[in-house]
Amino acid sequence: MSERDVLLNGGVSPAAPPVREGELFCEEGHDSALPWWRANFLLRFGESVKFGTWDGVFTTCLLNTVGMVVFLRTGWVVGNAGLLLGLLVILIPVSVALFSVLSVIGVLERCGAEACGVYPLLGRVLGGRRAAAIGLMYCLAQTIGASLNAVGLGESAASLLPLAPSSTSAAWAARGFAVAVTVGLVGVNAAGVKWVVRLQLALLAVLLAAVLDFLLGSFANWRHPVGFAGYSAGVLSNNTFPPSNHGYHVDNDSVNGFFTVLGVFFPTITGVMSGVNMCADLRDPKRNIPLGSLCAIGASCLLYLTFAMVLGATCYRQALLTDYAIAQKVSLLGPLFLCGLYVSALSAALGGMSGACRILSAIAADTKLAFMEPLAVRKFSVQVPVYSLLTVASISLLFILIGNVNLLGPIVAMPFLLTYAAVNYAYFALAMSFDLEQRQRRRFDAAKSVTTAAARPETAGDLAGNRQRALSRSSDLDKLFPAERRRNGSAASVKSSASPDKQQQAVPPSPSAILDKSTARYASLSNRWVSLATAIACLAVMFATRWEYALAAVLLLAALHLYLGRAYPGAAPGITAQFSLTDWLTDLARQLRRCCCCRCCCPASQRHHGHGDANGEGGEGDNDDDDDDEARQLVLKPTAVPELPLTAKPATLATQGTDGDYGDRDRYHRSGALSDRHLPSVGLD
Repeated sequence: MSERDVLLNGGVSPAAPPVREGELFCEEGHDSALPWWRANFLLRFGESVKFGTWDGVFTTCLLNTVGMVVFLRTGWVVGNAGLLLGLLVILIPVSVALFSVLSVIGVLERCGAEACGVYPLLGRVLGGRRAAAIGLMYCLAQTIGASLNAVGLGESAASLLPLAPSSTSAAWAARGFAVAVTVGLVGVNAAGVKWVVRLQLALLAVLLAAVLDFLLGSFANWRHPVGFAGYSAGVLSNNTFPPSNHGYHVDNDSVNGFFTVLGVFFPTITGVMSGVNMCADLRDPKRNIPLGSLCAIGASCLLYLTFAMVLGATCYRQALLTDYAIAQKVSLLGPLFLCGLYVSALSAALGGMSGACRILSAIAADTKLAFMEPLAVRKFSVQVPVYSLLTVASISLLFILIGNVNLLGPIVAMPFLLTYAAVNYAYFALAMSFDLEQRQRRRFDAAKSVTTAAARPETAGDLAGNRQRALSRSSDLDKLFPAERRRNGSAASVKSSASPDKQQQAVPPSPSAILDKSTARYASLSNRWVSLATAIACLAVMFATRWEYALAAVLLLAALHLYLGRAYPGAAPGITAQFSLTDWLTDLARQLRRCCCCRCCCPASQRHHGHGDANGEGGEGDNDDDDDDEARQLVLKPTAVPELPLTAKPATLATQGTDGDYGDRDRYHRSGALSDRHLPSVGLD
């Protein structure tokens, strides 16, 4: 603050705002009075780190989404799928990421959560058991993603050595570079990643400079590399569609299909949730996360499309299929392009490893399983989960031994797609649970109003009329046994007087933990049916890409869920516990069957159709028909039952009694065979 503000404050500077403990990048201190260049680029011990939309969420997401795959595999995607299908390969992951982020935004708004990542958010919505299983899959996805980026960096570094591109020596050289990168990232994580995050703006500047170098090289390339033709209509026409000869061989493999290419490219967009994971370190999460994440997705999609169209219009298909470093050769300055590649790969690998070890530590602390207790231990001044970090690094090294980006890509995509499917389903379940709670509240209010009306005091005239009607309907047994009549009458009066009180003491529904859908700018974009469709699309893409990997991922998730059900019985149920997907599907099938029957049997004038909001997010009155269906019962219409004439001689008398000892007694209990004219007509409501 300025000197004038200090003088107006009595010569005392205001105290720094409190900082919450346990945050990822926060330490104690205050740096608002420092110049922006010192506050953003210099490392100082004991300072508070709070990020905003652009220096936090946008920068982090962009560094994690514009990764190694964009620099090394975009040309390969265009060469295999053609430019048109290549653009579709790009748009599918971007759409999945976009709708998943919108679902996360909707969950954050409707849960009222301000400081939680993907795993805590799933735990609050779906429950601890499901969240732990999905969180372990998310942790595995980030670990393999770190391996993927390390292998890509090693592949690029090995291409600079005088080795044959497809030789065994080059493959092991790439693995060696990847192992060295992973070991170095372990040391960076152990020392704390705060100073790396503070340098994000500088890293983003290097990345954008590499992209600019690529664009300038496409117009004025003075090196004239092999496979580069410049902008040409003939080259663009040749690369527009997939290769006509599907037997074309590349490194002993035929040209890859659409879904294989999609599986390799999909890990590019998997860092889109990094902004949500740093929720606790943002100044205003409700504003920073939506704006920063959506802008990062838009910028990433623009860069993906730019790379694909430039390479498709300037390079021959043979070079696109065989040369993974063709984008570097197109760039104006090769070293600057490589700097952008290394920055993006290192940032994505560091973010994946750091996020994976912290999620694993959080799951170990929540589940409190005996064999996972060491993973929750945090050490050093920066509170690093050392044992979780070593576990993640060990798994990453195992996948590095595969040493092939094209094989690791589909493996990485599977657990990420499962996580995105769970995030989208979480918003769908949240919206449906809110409707169930509102339906229960409406029923309670209706029952309360009926109880209040029934408990109104009767007038003297009503009491006299009721007593007279009761006396007129009294039977012979009531006249014969007056004591029994009085006892039954008093019990009935007590019951009738006590029942309204008991009904009035019905427990009202507890206050809902789910908020109504917000009308905010970004939260209004969330839609339950779009989220459900996105979840189904994630599963479909998994099995269409590599069904064996997808099946293995689903079985692993099911095994984790079953094991945690036994080992973690005290898990919180989540705020959507009352919603069951199987019950909803059963009700939906029954309603569809009933609708089909009504269309076949009932005239159009008698059909009744409900109306909801245009976007499928109906209000409180959208499910009134469901309420009626659940409450519908078989009701017998009250009809006047004619009295049987006692003077008529029945066909058979069960209590006739011919014994002389009882011959002089009146027969009060009689039963006989009734004819059809004595039976009342029964109707159904």
